[in-house]
Amino acid sequence: MFTIFLCVWTSIHPNISGADDSGWQYVKRQLMTMIYAVIAPEVVAMWALRQYFAAQKIAEMYNLEFCGDLGDARRTSTRSFEAIIRLVRRFMNFLRGPQSVSDSGLKLIQSYHWSNTHGFFVQMGGFVLHDPLGKPRQVLDYDTLAQLLRDKAISLSEVAISEREIRTRSKADSLSKSIVVFQTTWFTVQIFSRMKAGLPLSPAEIFSLAFAVLNAAIYAIWWEKPQGVELSIPLRLRVTTRDVGTSIEYVGSGGLILDSDSGAENIQPGEKPHIEPTEVWTTQCRHGIWRQEESLRSNSHHPRTSPSAFLSVVARFCNCSLLPLRKMALSESIPPNALRVPMFYAYQKWRNKTTETVFIGPIMGVIFGAVHLLAWSDSSFPSFPELILWRTSAVAITTIPALVVLLGLFDNVIQNAGTPRYTIPSTAFAWAIPLYVVSRLILIVLAFSSLRALPRQAFIEIPWTSYIPHL
Repeated sequence: MFTIFLCVWTSIHPNISGADDSGWQYVKRQLMTMIYAVIAPEVVAMWALRQYFAAQKIAEMYNLEFCGDLGDARRTSTRSFEAIIRLVRRFMNFLRGPQSVSDSGLKLIQSYHWSNTHGFFVQMGGFVLHDPLGKPRQVLDYDTLAQLLRDKAISLSEVAISEREIRTRSKADSLSKSIVVFQTTWFTVQIFSRMKAGLPLSPAEIFSLAFAVLNAAIYAIWWEKPQGVELSIPLRLRVTTRDVGTSIEYVGSGGLILDSDSGAENIQPGEKPHIEPTEVWTTQCRHGIWRQEESLRSNSHHPRTSPSAFLSVVARFCNCSLLPLRKMALSESIPPNALRVPMFYAYQKWRNKTTETVFIGPIMGVIFGAVHLLAWSDSSFPSFPELILWRTSAVAITTIPALVVLLGLFDNVIQNAGTPRYTIPSTAFAWAIPLYVVSRLILIVLAFSSLRALPRQAFIEIPWTSYIPHL
């Protein structure tokens, strides 16, 4: 229990709350993210990957445009085969602390240089635009922030926050992160020691091991992302305002208009507003689960007790329940005049890493599910039906992520070939996600219900593992 809680709680890196958010809203979002991290941790890994690749892109674009070419020693690399090496190097650099730049030519602009930490900070909602009176108006994504810098509407020195200063805003430091790493390492070593000694493993231990493996990957991906940041950095708009008490207007080359009263977006002539799929699903859920069922009642062809009305309500309930998972996988756009970024926001205007995210995320899901197969022939289950349920659910959560990748590739091939779009991929997705969630819930129930009748060998400890520091 402690290992699962530690893995889930410490691996979640929430975005910054809005200025008008209460403490309960922050806790509610944290708990909701934890619940879905327990149900589908590989989707959280996909969200983390999207933010990681986007943080690289943001740092690269900022450094090239506003700092110039800083050389190979400070340039953000984007080649995917160097990802693991970069993570290891940055982990070691994080433990050593910020390093000084030897080249005297870089010292002048060192304070303006951005790292992946800055890229994460922007995606968390770290910069909020304020009017000259100090009232917050709009959380800034990177595109809007860069446009304001180009038009000199805000000063470059205002965003010249160092990586060390961002870390001071984070509640997690290298010591606390190292404690989590040591605890999960000890637990993993203990599990494999028991397997080598021929001792049985309880389903709860297998369940915790799967979390430890996947959360280690999430932790590595988010290692440079600040955790628990409560306050954003205010950026004052350096333009003249009219009627400052009610609205603020800034029209630059990007055509940015902020109006706190109307809340309308500035859409160029002839441009159609872009609507994200997650926005459509969110709007449908906000209308209420029972709204569609009420409309069906008024239709004489669909009486109140008709199967179509019941299935419609069930489908709508499942759709709304799984909406956060879709938002994690697809990300959300920032609504106009918002004071914080959405819960599962990631910078979307990058495409060179889409393939990596599509493949690496489900591969993590396959590995996560495969760990549960270690209990395939385990005798720690109280009954044979529980063992069969565990096997079936473990196979389901292992194969469904791989099926998602194959169906996605199949759908892309059909679209690229210009043939009529088939409904097989979308139908399979609609059935695969609920099946996956049900299988995960079955594994959660079995993991803890099996603790009621463990064999005696399950209580035998490996003596030498007690010498490893742990909690």
